[in-house]
Amino acid sequence: YQIDLCKKALEENIVVYLETGSGKTHIAVLLIYEMGHLIRKPQKNKCIFLAPTVALVQQ
Repeated sequence: YQIDLCKKALEENIVVYLETGSGKTHIAVLLIYEMGHLIRKPQKNKCIFLAPTVALVQQ
């Protein structure tokens, strides 16, 4: 389901609401990885990853 959600997020804006430990951070990392080629091009694209706790930042 994580890959399916990542694919859906590449197509349109979505909100992922899942229980703790169900892979929300993994989905976000997959999405950032997939969009990486856009970020590397000199088109001034940006990706912002916000984390509300130090524990999530360390992941």
